Amino acid sequence: MKLSIRNTFSCDPVTLWEVFDSPEFNERLEAESGVRRELVSKSTEGDIEVTVLRCVSKKELPGFMAKAMGSKHLEYNQTSRFNPATNVLEWNVVPTVMSDRVTAKGRTEVTVKGEQCLRVINGEIKVRLPLIGGRIEKKLMEEIGSGYERAAEIAASLIAARSK
Repeated sequence: MKLSIRNTFSCDPVTLWEVFDSPEFNERLEAESGVRRELVSKSTEGDIEVTVLRCVSKKELPGFMAKAMGSKHLEYNQTSRFNPATNVLEWNVVPTVMSDRVTAKGRTEVTVKGEQCLRVINGEIKVRLPLIGGRIEKKLMEEIGSGYERAAEIAASLIAARSK
């Protein structure tokens, strides 16, 4: 399934990336979305910033997903490769279970739009499981979509607080 999300923010791209990388953002995201993000590693490869996060959802998966995935909670590692010169972040998500059957990857790009900036997220999620793969993809898309929208709301409120 294809993922496509667009959000506009009242700031420049540098400020947006700073907000998404701030401790305040991470604390609110965990409290409001139920996803705990732990930094595994952070490094640079030339001009590219590479970050690996371990993410654990506190929400229980629906029964059919928990049974298929062998876990009650969604856990995954997200590797992000950010190029600050182009404001492009390439991401790849690898679940801790069934990593050979799930593909989740994409690109987040932030561009200037007048006095604001536009975040465009495009990605793909594939679950290769007979009979229920499509249902799992749909549920993951719902969770990811609502997570990105919640993150956008949190970021917007932090940006508004900075401009006061």
